[in-house]
Amino acid sequence: MQQLSSSNLINSSLLTLLLFIILSTLVKLDIFHNLDYEIFTYFQIYKDSLAHTFFVIFTKLSSTPASLIIFAIIFLILFKLQKIEEMIFSTLFLGLSAVGAYILKYIFLIQRPLANIDSLSGYSYPSGHAVLSLTLTFIILYITSRSRIEQNYKNFINILFLVYAHLSLFARIFLGAHWFSDSLAGILHVVFFFLISLLILQKITKMPMYTKIIKK
Repeated sequence: MQQLSSSNLINSSLLTLLLFIILSTLVKLDIFHNLDYEIFTYFQIYKDSLAHTFFVIFTKLSSTPASLIIFAIIFLILFKLQKIEEMIFSTLFLGLSAVGAYILKYIFLIQRPLANIDSLSGYSYPSGHAVLSLTLTFIILYITSRSRIEQNYKNFINILFLVYAHLSLFARIFLGAHWFSDSLAGILHVVFFFLISLLILQKITKMPMYTKIIKK
């Protein structure tokens, strides 16, 4: 992953933020509702019990407990390999992304399509499962881009997590746990905090104190 300049990161993050604001405005004004409802209705009509069971099981892989376990495994591997920058970036990115999504849910107060499905609670926008699965996937993409492991292994790991993220997003819409716009918002949310985390990491690694600690 080619390192972007601070100005590029700032410009990209502002563009992503603008897109998120536009989408959120459309959602709050119910302009997006017809598309959301059509997609929701389509899956409710044509889904079957086997697919439902599969996605219920799969969606648990992107739940908060499962995501934290996956992150802990990634962090322990980075710690063992002494990948300091990757550890800082991963922790910062996950923290900002997860906390930000939780706060936004209580700002927008958007109800889920099916509020009673699988004992769901809380609000819907943006999708927490989308945020967590995408954040973990972006972390993996960042780590593998800086790794020296063989390209075939990189491709396998990247594809595995990309499939994980896509299925997680699809599962929430398919099950009626989230609107389509919730997942779109989750994608923009993660991209924004990915760029912000990269920007903060650049600032941290240029600090004299950081250089002294690394040399020790």
